[in-house]
Order: sequence, then structure tokens, then C-alpha cells
Amino acid sequence: MCVRWLTDMDPLAIITFAGNILHLLSCGKDMVELAREIHRSPAGATKSNEDTASFVKRSQALSQAVRVDRPISQLTDNEKHLCSAAVDCESICLELEKELLKLSRGDGKKSVFNSGYLAVRSCFAKDNVKELNERLARCEGHMNAHLLCLLQSDFKDSFAQFLATSEDSRTHTAAVREGIDALRQGLKVSSFDEAALRQLKELLEISESDALRRRQRQILRALQFDEMKARYAGVSGTYKKTFDWIFSEQSPGCKPLCVTYSDHQKGMEDGDHYNRRLRLEAMGQFMRWLEADPKSHQDAIFHISGKPGAGKSTLMKYLSQHENTRMHLQRWSKDKEVVIGAFFFWKPGSDSQKSQHGLIRALLHSILSEAPDLIPTAFPSHWLETQHFKDDLVVVEQHEIEGAFNTIIRDPQTYTRHRFVFFLDGLDEFEDKLHHSRKQHLASLILGWVRDTKGLIKIIASSRHYVEFENAFERGPGIRLQDLTRSDMETVVAGRLAEIQEIAGHTSLDSLTLWRIRVCILEKAKGVFLWVTLVLRTVETGILQGDSWRVLEQKIDSLPTELEDLLQRMFDEIDPSDRKKALQTFHTALNMDNGGKYMGLRFHLWLYTFWDEVVLDPNFVSKRPISTATQEEVGIGLTKCKRQIYGVCRGLLDIVWSVPHPRIEITHRSMVEFLHKSNNMKQILEATKDFDYEDIIRQCFLGYVKMVVIPEHICEMVRSIINIYANFHRQGDTCRFLDFLDQLLGCIEGREKHQFAFFEVNEASGEEEATAISPAVEIAKTCLTFNIFPEYVSRNKRSFSKIINGLAKFGPGM
Repeated sequence: MCVRWLTDMDPLAIITFAGNILHLLSCGKDMVELAREIHRSPAGATKSNEDTASFVKRSQALSQAVRVDRPISQLTDNEKHLCSAAVDCESICLELEKELLKLSRGDGKKSVFNSGYLAVRSCFAKDNVKELNERLARCEGHMNAHLLCLLQSDFKDSFAQFLATSEDSRTHTAAVREGIDALRQGLKVSSFDEAALRQLKELLEISESDALRRRQRQILRALQFDEMKARYAGVSGTYKKTFDWIFSEQSPGCKPLCVTYSDHQKGMEDGDHYNRRLRLEAMGQFMRWLEADPKSHQDAIFHISGKPGAGKSTLMKYLSQHENTRMHLQRWSKDKEVVIGAFFFWKPGSDSQKSQHGLIRALLHSILSEAPDLIPTAFPSHWLETQHFKDDLVVVEQHEIEGAFNTIIRDPQTYTRHRFVFFLDGLDEFEDKLHHSRKQHLASLILGWVRDTKGLIKIIASSRHYVEFENAFERGPGIRLQDLTRSDMETVVAGRLAEIQEIAGHTSLDSLTLWRIRVCILEKAKGVFLWVTLVLRTVETGILQGDSWRVLEQKIDSLPTELEDLLQRMFDEIDPSDRKKALQTFHTALNMDNGGKYMGLRFHLWLYTFWDEVVLDPNFVSKRPISTATQEEVGIGLTKCKRQIYGVCRGLLDIVWSVPHPRIEITHRSMVEFLHKSNNMKQILEATKDFDYEDIIRQCFLGYVKMVVIPEHICEMVRSIINIYANFHRQGDTCRFLDFLDQLLGCIEGREKHQFAFFEVNEASGEEEATAISPAVEIAKTCLTFNIFPEYVSRNKRSFSKIINGLAKFGPGM
């Protein structure tokens, strides 16, 4: 029948009929796919409808945020248009929300029938949803346009005030300058009495000296780089009176405790006598070198060599800042000023911390800081640029810096008033892509400096026993550090054991056992302080858990005497339950210390306060209320963090107790090299493949600000942590960046009654001074920097209005 009916049909009708059947089959297939998608969805809706629902929620939040809570009679035209667009937007959102509600399962039963039914409804409602979506997008566009007009109007007023203030300041400065010139000319007339003339001259000298210091600071700021002093600051200071022997015959070596083990003690005393003789020879050689004129260019370099971990950097820091160093050098320089420069190479750091250009830049900054009268010689053209009352940033290129350095050290006029001494630590950590990281190049560069200046520069350099430096400096004076530090190690071991005794309580040991431990450690140390430090942490754990002398002796004897083997042993013995946390902490420490990437937000110990909670629950901070811990609670928290770091990481990370913020750091290159070994790094990367350390640091920072205290230098830290998250904005994920700013502002709000320390340089004194600028203003400045301020304010117009006022208030200081 059907076939006959088809044969009776017109060919065109048959084609039309077949097309309708195919279209129906296609629609059926689409509906089946939609039904499957709805059935699998937790929300019981299509992916397209879920995206539309998210868009609706965002639009609702935006329209509510921009509403102005004032009578309509008090609104400007822009505000009226904005409110009207917001009302339209909310109306469309409600209409679209109702439509989407019909197309989702909601709380209904999940079944194949329901999913099929919703698929059919979605198919028929598709055009209506699309039309509403387009209307909402247009309406939101109108609302954004009105909001930008409103913001533009607000900012015009604020910045007009700012520009007026700046212009007044410039006019005032110019008037002061003209007044000074007029007064200087007036001093040539004889109408003033002698006392008035003297007072005016003194006033003008003060004015001129202030202007001179301002110009000098402009040049010095141009030479600075963020990590310039990071390695120097990270080097630990001497323990008690260690290394004092280099300036005194009375070595402070710790005497053995009063225990009558005469044979063993006699052997130790013989060793002490030999060690004392070596120290006296080294001391005499160093003193003579400091005070005498070099006999040759090789004689102008004093080389301190030593094993890894022998304390070279600590000794170099001690010598560079000790008053006796300058006192003895003054006998060499006689009536000339001694100018001291220092550079501590750091291989794990940034290029500037380990390269020739970083070395020269830092040394030139040191020279010009101590001898600012040399600045016009070093940078004549830039010096002329600074003579006007402008605070424009001076930019100097690297070739200019190297040219200025060479000019200064090779100009005979320099040495009519000055003598230079450079402390160069860690030559073996030199790494420069331009010079293929050749250590020989660095040695030749240093020898060239002292050769060309004919003994007017002295250099104290330290390195490991690398053949390039041993050969280059073999004709000059020097010391092998590990041969001279037995008494220093004795001081460290005895002092640390005494400190452990104080906290051990009922598990403390008797004098004989302590002496035995000290002897056991010193016999195996081989002059390596880092080995001693790591072993003492093992001993501390043993004493605190009540180990007997025999058990402690077995533990010390079982430890490898080679540093790298000891590090591997400690790494492998990390408790399995702590291993993942330890590896994540190593990963964070390595990244946070990578060339001072986040200067201003180092791996502060207090960031570890919320580590466990944030790792387990990324939303931990947002769930907690704002609170303030007492000083005692903060101290207890830091002590707990310290014990966790030493316990979980087996002492492989250090706590640097700097004021005001103790830091978690990898303070020795040997440790960095060890963690970067292929097998160890493989374990670290495996444990951190789904671990976002930047996000953890951010959350811990927010937690500390919200629940503990506002740390000093908070604006510096805000700036640093914002730079971490700014990467998301640069990668196009602006929403995530803005979400972070929301959280940060939320943590700071409610604490505005506190005084925030924002440290700025006082142009008159050159010192840092705290101002009352709020971190919220720092956030606003960041938004302006990244050109997202309008978008941010559109999300936070009510809570952020005070920030706009803050920008106007603090505008001239920005």
C-alpha cells in the first residue's frame, strides 16, 4: 500500500518527503545525544545551559553591585543610566533563570524518561534561550559602558586634583630653586651684616647638600637589582666567638670539660697545639697582607680556599663587616679612604647573582655608595640629567656600567683620595652564559684588575679547591680553611650541646657523656661545619628522646663522614608518613629561593603556620573568621613550625632567624646541588605533580593576615604575592587574578583600624620610614598597573569606593 502510494507521488514530493524523514532522524539523534548529556550531568542540564546559568549569575552579581543606594533626585545622569541598565539586566536574568529552571532536572528523580523529556524541551526552547542570552549580553554591554563613563568621570576629578597637586609641587620646587639662586647672588652684596651672611651661607649649604644627595640616590637606584644583597644576607653569621682568632692570638677555643681521661685528652691537646700554631701562622700572614703594599699583582689577592661546607662564606661575611678589617687596611691606605665592596656569588640564584655583569654592577654600587664623589666621573651624562629637580628614573645600560667601572678603577685620579678592597665569595659558583661559565675567565678578570691598578686594589677571594683558582692564585697569600677551624668547631659543638641540655629536661646527659659526644663528632668532622650542623641535629633528636651514650655513639659512628653521603642518608631516612610533605616543602624552598623570585615574600617561617590545613582544604582560609593572635601565641606557633621543619625534613632545611621574619631557606649550595641530583629531583617532581606551591603560599599568606597578625612590611609582601598571581592575568585567566584580589581585600578589611607599615625612602635622610598607606591602596595601584581597575571596581563598587579616595589622597606619593 505504502509502496503504491509512493509510486503515485510526484518525484519532487518524494524528495521533499525523504528530506523530512532524514531531518526527523537527525533531530532524533540530536535529542538522544542531549538526553545522554543531561543524564550524565550532576546538575541535570546540558553543558550549554549550565554555561548560560553561570553567565546569568555573574550578570546578576554585577547588576546588584553597581546599583547606587541614593534617592534618584541625587543621582547624576550617568548614575541614572547605569541604574536603568542594571534593572533591565536583572529583569532579563530572572526571565532567563525561569526558562533554564524548566530545562534542568533540579531536585527531581534521575531517570532515562526525565532526561529524554528535558532533551525534547531543551530542543524546542533553544531559540528562546538564545534570544534571551543575546538580549542579556547587549544589556550587560550597555551597563559596562555606563559604568566606565561613571568611573571615567570620577577619575577625571581625582586625577585633576592629583595633577594640580603635582603641578603645585613642581612650581614650588622651581620657586625654591630660583630663590636659592637669587639668595646666592645676593650673598655677593655687602648689605648683610656678618652674622646674617654666615647664617644664609649655612642654609644654602644645607639646601645644596640635600640636592646633591638626591642626585646621588638617583644614580645608585639605577645600579641596584633586587637580589643584589640576597646571598650576603642569607649567609649565617659566626657562632659566638668563632673566627675571632684571625684578629687575636688568644683563640677562644673551647677547653675540654673537666674529665680525667688523660690519654685521650692529651691527644686532643696535642692536636689543639698544632691547630693553634697553624692559626697563628695564618693570622700573621693575613695581618701582614692587610697592612702592607703588595709586592706584585698576585700579592694583591688573598685566597681563602676550603672544602664544601667548611665555613668560607661565613668567614668572608665576618671579615667584610669587622671593624678590625678596616682598621688594618687603613694602615695600608694611610691618608686615603678605604672603600670596601662585596659580592657573594650564588649559583642557584638569578643570572645577576652569579655572572660577570652582576658582579660588576654590585661592586660599582658599593664603590659609589661609599665614595659618591666618584659618581660624576662614572656617569657624566647621567649626572647632568639629574641636576634639575626631577625624580625621573635614571636608566643605565650594562655596557655603560662596565665602562663606568673600568673608568673608575683605571683612572689615576681615583687613587688620589681612595683605595679599594673587594670581598668576592664563592668564585666557584660563577656561571655566565656569555663567557661559557669558564672559571678561568673569572680568574683572569680578577688578576687583570689588580695588575692594571698596580697594587691600589686589594681582593680577598674565596672558593672551593678548584684547579682554575688554585693555579691562578698560587703565587699569592692564602689559607686552607678546614685546616684551621678545629677549635671553632669545638666551640660550636660545646655550645650547641649546652643549648640542647637546657631544653632536654629529664633526658639531659652528664658531663662525661657530653664530652664523649663532642670528641666523637670532632674526630669525624674533617673541618666541615655543615657536616657538624647536620650531625648535631641527629644528636639533638636522640638526646630529647632519651637515648643512652651507647645508642648515641652508634648513631654518630654509623653516619657517613663524606658530606654528600650524609645528605643522601638523611634524605632516604625521612619518615614515609612525612615524605610527601617534606618533598613538597623542598620544592617550595627551591622555587622561593630561586634568585629571589619573590623578593618581599620569602619563604617566611610564619607561612608554615597554616601549611597542613591549606594543603588538605584549599578553602580553609575563606571559612575562618578574622581574628588576632597574641604575641605569645605567635611565638608558640613559630616554635611549632621550626620543629616541624627540622623534624619532617630531617634537618635538610635551615631556619634563618632574621628580624622581623625568620625564614625557611636552603643556605648552602651543597644542599641545592644535592636536591637537584636526578634521582632526588625525580622524587620531588613526582610528589609535586599536582601541587601548586604558589597557591599554597598565597593561601598561607592570606591566613596569616586574616587570623594571626598583620606582618611588618605588609605592602612589600602584598606587592610580591600579587606579582605571583599576576601571571594568571598575563595568561588570560583574569578572573582567577581578580578572585585573589577579592580574597586579599577581604582579609585586610576589618583590620583597617590597624596601622599598616608601608616603608618608603625618605628623600631627605635616605632612610626607610613607615607611612600610613593602607595595603588596600597598594591593591588599587596594582589594578591600575595591570589595566583591570574598571573591571575590578565593577565587581566591588561599594566596598572599593574608599580605595578610589585613597588613591586620590596618596596620589602624589605613588
